This record gives sequence, structure tokens and C-alpha cells, in this order.
Amino acid sequence: MLTILTQPSTLSAGRNHIPLRLQSDPSAGSYDEYYITITLRETPVAQTALQPIDVSTRFYPPPSGVLDLSLHRILEAYLGTARPNFTIPGVQTFATANRLVAKYAYELKDYGDGALLSTITGNTLYVANAGFGYQSQPDALDAWVIEGRFLTQQPRTKLVRPWQREYLTFIMLSTGVLHELVVETTDSAGTVSTTTTGFSVSSSQVYLPVAVAVGHDDLGLTPADDVVKYRVWFEVAGSRASEIMTYVIDPIWSDQDRYYIFQNSLGGYDTLRTTGDLKQQENVSRIDGQTWAAGSYDRSQGRWRSADVRSYESAEQGVGLQSNEAGQAWLRDLLRSPEVYRLGDHRPNLDGSGDLVPILVEPGSAQVFVDNEFLYGLSFRYRTAFENVGWA
Repeated sequence: MLTILTQPSTLSAGRNHIPLRLQSDPSAGSYDEYYITITLRETPVAQTALQPIDVSTRFYPPPSGVLDLSLHRILEAYLGTARPNFTIPGVQTFATANRLVAKYAYELKDYGDGALLSTITGNTLYVANAGFGYQSQPDALDAWVIEGRFLTQQPRTKLVRPWQREYLTFIMLSTGVLHELVVETTDSAGTVSTTTTGFSVSSSQVYLPVAVAVGHDDLGLTPADDVVKYRVWFEVAGSRASEIMTYVIDPIWSDQDRYYIFQNSLGGYDTLRTTGDLKQQENVSRIDGQTWAAGSYDRSQGRWRSADVRSYESAEQGVGLQSNEAGQAWLRDLLRSPEVYRLGDHRPNLDGSGDLVPILVEPGSAQVFVDNEFLYGLSFRYRTAFENVGWA
């Protein structure tokens, strides 16, 4: 009889190893051909019916009889994001219209000389489009979510400007209960006020993700509120269901503010505010060709023409002041992000406005940490993710 030695966690990180370890039937050696098949079915977490995944399913165990599989390469292809609607500031929910979390189930069968020996049907499990750079345990993401933590590696106390766009992604564990976003503000006189934001969502499924905008302006806070600090968290039936994220309004003015929004390694979206110098380059390519000369050719006309002229921007962005070492370490997530945007053009952005410009952070090495040095030497390079076609 086929036996499961190790199975995936209830919630797994799809970018990390998802182990499935099997022990073949003790009598496997008595068959001329013994093999194991696996059938996977999946669907976005908010949906019900699992759909089959078309994969190669036949595996032949080694002589030891122990077969080690990893499901993440198969499941990763079916995952997506919980991308906030960046163009409409305000609290937005994306609890159901995304593939940040999918649910799946597997069915195992083993055969001896073509005859079915046994069948194992696994429970419904969950996988998220997330990963840990320093993987320790396969159940790391499950533990992270059970603790009520937001899907971000950024410091839990963060300096922000009032107009800075901020987002938090949270995976709900309770089914059929109301999750309310709570905001606690502190003004310059030290007065503390706690209110619900009017945003609430009821989870129809376990492990349902929700993404919300939690910037100062997005939460409806105004200069008249005189807020110097605010904290946000989720509550269920009056009890806190998540960790607390603290935002401190930065009173230090910078005339070099720029903002970068990126998908982090846990599947959420973070905002990096930079205050360092930016060095921009324009990179141009073209095709030059020699034209035919008429009998009345004059050298002032020229014989060479340019066609298919294209250009893209590239830049080196100095990060500037980071308040602590955790802020520096968080920059690793930016460097390995598959989805990054600059807010506005290359010029300083002093009010948080502008369109999102997709960029590609250049691969390679970058300095992200220096002992006791939070101001100098930290930078990253990028290029625009499109070309401007001048003329053809």
C-alpha cells in the first residue's frame, strides 16, 4: 500500500519547496513495472470547483522506495497577484478577484503491472504566490498567516508623507465573519482617537486575501486632523485579528522625494520613498542606412538615414535616509521584485501624484546594508520597461 511520509502544509509558499514524500508499496519489487501517479486540481481560493491541472503524472520510485516530490513548480504557474487599483486612491478590496491564493487537492495512485493497487485522496490545501528568501521550514508562510501578520517584510513602524500611497495585504483565516479595518490616530497634542474606517469584508473562504490602501490621504485623514502618527489593524467581533502597522508622518521636508511601488516577496505591495540623488541616462538605438543618390545629389542632403529610432530611460537611484537597519534589509525585496513601478516621471515627486511607470530593476549586485550607516551608499539601478519609438 502506498504511504504518505510528508505532505504539504495547509498553506504553502508557491515560490518555495512544497514537499510531498511517498513510500511505495512494500511489494513493489515483485512487479515488473511499478509506478505512482499524481493528479492535481486547483482553483482560485474564492471559487468552489477544483479544475484538473494537465501535468505529467507517472513517477517511478528509486530502489529505496522513497519518492521525494516538490509541487511548487507545477502550482506556481497557476498563481497571480492581489494587485491594488493604483489609479484610484482610497480603500480598495481585492478579496475575490485574484489568484494570490489558490486551493488545490491531489490524488495519488500506485500501479503494479498495470493493475491499480491503492488510491489516496488528499485534503484541500492552499498555496500563495509568495516566497521566503531565507527558507527555514516549508510551513513558514502558514505560521506567518496564523500569527496575523501582513504580507510584507517592511518595518512595522514606517516614516511616510501624508500623500504617500501605502497598501497592506492580509489573509483572513475566519470564515463568514466580518473583518473591520481600524485606525488609531495620534495628533500633535497627544490625543488618541480610534475609529473604524467604514471598510469591512466578510470572508467566504478560509485563506481569502484582501488588499487595502492605508495611506494617510486614502484613509480620509486631512491636515485639519493634525495627525503625527497612526496605526492600522484588522478586528473581528471587536478583537484584534492582525498585527499592528504604525505609520509616522515624517516632518522632515525633502525636495528629492520619489516613490516606487513594488510587489514584495510575500505577494503584497510596498511603497519605497527615496530621498537620494537620481542619475538618469537616455539610451538610444537606431538603424543607419545609406540611401541611393540621384544625379542631382548635393552633399548637403546627406547619404545616410536613420530608421527605427528607439530609446529608453535608465537611472541609478540613491535611496537616502533609512531610519533603521530593518529598512535597509527590506530593500532586498525591491531588488528581486517581478513587478516595480515609479510614480510619475524622473523628476522629484513632491505631492505623490503621477502615473505609474513600469520599470525593471537591473539584475546583479547592489549594496543594501552598511553597519551603522543609514544614509550613504545605498542605491539601485533600473530601466523603463518599455521603449519610446521616435520615428521609423
